[in-house]
Amino acid sequence: MKVPLTLLPDDLKFYNSNLEFVAEPVEFLVYVGTNANAALSSSFRLKQ
Repeated sequence: MKVPLTLLPDDLKFYNSNLEFVAEPVEFLVYVGTNANAALSSSFRLKQ
């Protein structure tokens, strides 16, 4: 089963050490499951 999940760059922003609201080009890991031991995972990289 595939479940579409749309994330925009603004959804991945956070406050850095200078208190700037930024999105950085890093690799994100996404886990799907019913608890913290999720077996399904995938990753993606945010491009800037």
